[in-house]
Order: sequence, then C-alpha cells, then structure tokens
Amino acid sequence: MFIFRKIRKKIKEIFAILAALTVAFSVGGNEGQSEPASETKGLIFSTTRTETTKESVAESSASSAETETYILLADEMTFIRGKGASFSDGVVTVDKGGTYIFKGELNEGRIVVDLKERDEEATLKFYGVRINSSMGAPISVRKSKERTVLDFEKGTVNTFSDTDERVLSYNEEEGDSAVIFSKGDLVITGEGSVNIEAKFNKGIFSRKDITLKGANLNIVSFDDGIRSNDSTLIERSKLHIVSGGDGIHIGDNNRDIKGKILVYDSDCSILSEYDGIESAGDVFLCGGKIDITAAGGSTGRYYKKNHAGVFSESSGPDKNKNDILATGRATADSSTLERLMEKKASFTGISAKGSAVLRDVIMSISSVHNGLDSKSIEIENGHYSVKSDGDGFYVTEDISVDGGDINITSCHNGMDCKKARFTDGKIFISAHNEGVVCREESEGAFIDSAEVQIEKTARDKAILPIP
Repeated sequence: MFIFRKIRKKIKEIFAILAALTVAFSVGGNEGQSEPASETKGLIFSTTRTETTKESVAESSASSAETETYILLADEMTFIRGKGASFSDGVVTVDKGGTYIFKGELNEGRIVVDLKERDEEATLKFYGVRINSSMGAPISVRKSKERTVLDFEKGTVNTFSDTDERVLSYNEEEGDSAVIFSKGDLVITGEGSVNIEAKFNKGIFSRKDITLKGANLNIVSFDDGIRSNDSTLIERSKLHIVSGGDGIHIGDNNRDIKGKILVYDSDCSILSEYDGIESAGDVFLCGGKIDITAAGGSTGRYYKKNHAGVFSESSGPDKNKNDILATGRATADSSTLERLMEKKASFTGISAKGSAVLRDVIMSISSVHNGLDSKSIEIENGHYSVKSDGDGFYVTEDISVDGGDINITSCHNGMDCKKARFTDGKIFISAHNEGVVCREESEGAFIDSAEVQIEKTARDKAILPIP
C-alpha cells in the first residue's frame, strides 16, 4: 500500500506541473498526442493543433499558435511545448526557425540558437527570465543567416549574467565573449527591462549588425558594454551602461571594418573606463539625450598622449587593476584583465574615425582626453555641454555649427580643426590655450549669425565644472 501511495503522489505531482505549465503560457485550443524527444534531459512536451474553424481570423490565430514553442526554464526540469527546441545539460538549443516563448530561470544554463536551415529566422520572446552561466554566453547565436530577434515583453524584468570562471572554458574560435553574443545580425526590442552583468568580458557583442528598437537595457560589463563589428542602430531606446572598456564600440579595426552608429531619439547614459562611444566609421546622433563620462571625467588638468597611447603629466589616469576593478564595476580574473590592459588607451567622450553629425541632441560629455574626436563635426540645433582635459572638439578636417547652444570647458583648446564655420547658434568656450584653432585659416573661424564668446583661463588656474 505504501508503494501505491508513493506512485499516486508522483502522478499528482506530474499533473500539477502540467497544469502549471498550461496556466503559465495561457495556451488554448485542442492538443494532440505528445511526440517523444530524443537525447534530451528534463521533460519535453510537443503538441500539434488539429482544430479548424470557418472564420479566417480564427484560422490565422491558430496558424500563428502552431509555430510558437513554449519553454519553461528550470535547472532540473525545463519544459518545452512545441517543436524546434531541445534541452540537455542545462542548454536549450533552438535549431529551427520560428517563435520561441521563454519564462523561468536557469541558475547554470544557456540558450543557444543553432539553426539547421540557414534561411530561417528565430524570434525569442522573454516573459521574465533569469539566466546565469559560467560555461559560455547565456544567449549565444551560433548559426543564423537571417537576423535573430530578442523580444522582451512589456512589464517584465529579465536578467542575464556570466562569471569570471568562463575564462577556464572560453573557446577563442567560438568567440562568444559576451553575455549576449551573435555571429549574425541581432535585433533587441520590446519594452521589458533587461539587466546584463558581464563579469567575463562584454555585455552584448555581434559580429555583424546590432539594432536596438524600443529597448530598455541596463549593462554592467568588464569590457565593452555593446560591441558590433559592422553597424549599430539605436532607436527610441533607453540605455544605462557602466563599462570597463568602451561604452559602445562599433567596427573592427583588425579587419578594417568601418561600421556606423546611429542613435535616434534615445536616452543613453554611459560611464566608461575608456571611450564612451568609439566608432571605426561615422557617428550620427539625432534627438534624445546622451550623457557620457569617460575614465572618471574631467579633472581640470591637461593630459597629453604619448607614443604608447598613455597619458602623461603627473602620469595622468593610471589604468591599473584597481582602476579597472573600481566600485560599481564588474570583476574578472587576471588573464581577462591582461587582455583588456593590452588595449590602446583612449579616454574620449566620443571617438570616430569618420564624421560626427549631431542634430537636436541634448548632450553632456566629461572626459579625461578630448570631448569629441572625429574626422569632421556637423552640428544643427540642440544643447551640448563638454568638459574635457584635452580639446573640447578635435577634428582632422572641418567643424560646422548651424544653431544650438554649445558650452565647452577645456584644459587645452576649445576647438581644433582645419576650418570652422559658425552659421548660427550660441557658443561659449573656456580654455587654457586657444578657444578655436583653425589650422588652414589665418583669420580664424567664419562667423555669420552665431554668438561666440571665448574665455582664456590661466594655466595655473584650475577650470571648474560649468553648472
């Protein structure tokens, strides 16, 4: 009798789990027989809908539901209802295109997208998910010719993290040195909150394009917060990044890939140990707010780069281990630290190998080196506050200003360029050296209807922050 009671108790537990799964995903309609899955651990349920209706709207809804796979994450029992996904040794593998809906948590696990058909596209929807991994990227897109979409549903909180123990199992060829990694194009969308803690290396990394559309991201990373080897689009999103490398890095200097970044109508706050935004190509900022503090921000002393890329004058910012592992930062082991320390030092607010176009932006930069460093700068309207220990704006070619309020406090030159043209707007510069240096114009900048005020500060007088 005791054995029978134990069997009945186990059956009740299984039915309770099935009921909870059904309620969790609110799946309606008739269900067919379940199909057994091979070589997987945990419980996997696959159902096929057979119900039909004469109404086209109902048919469309049923067809959509057939392509959705529901996954309830749990360390010992991950439930999968639908096709295209399997679970083994803590890893959920998606090998077919379609829509996958996730809930639950994995204290030691991963989601891997490895599509068999290269022309398929996978969409992963998250309804409150927590994943931690010490063995690889919590989300890793290994194979997908088309883009992969990560959709975080409104009103949910989703958390992804890794550990510095990943260095013990890191595969250089795989390259998934981020919490969210993709070999192909990556789209992140949805109004749900996404928290990323990258103790091993980067927060988000794609070898191709990254698109953030209506996203809400909080990233703390040992190295770069966001990195794409091609281009990045940030549209109507909210970003808060604390990084030990660059806040956002675009392009691949090793392969001479000059990606672009476009930030449109977004709210971005970046606290970085190196550049706030670094792009191997162009930078376009249109609308929204950008707040950048690079390498702790301006200290009121002029620092000059030497041939090794390190700043001098009272040694400048000493990028030692204590700085890298500062309060509020993620941590990493010594070998990861050494890889980061090998990076060429640059502590600029925005650094672009191409042009910088700024329109209708509310921008604030505080940096140890230049505030904005690019090939050329074009400003149209907006409000810009720059406080730097190098030049406020340093460009190899021209600066153009047509409207807007610009306030620069610099320990070197306010603006350094070949030519400067101020058509309209209000410009105030407080600098130790020259307000505006025009290397190819002996008479200085061309000023049309703009109001320009320049104040030179003595070398022995510290420049205080402008309120």
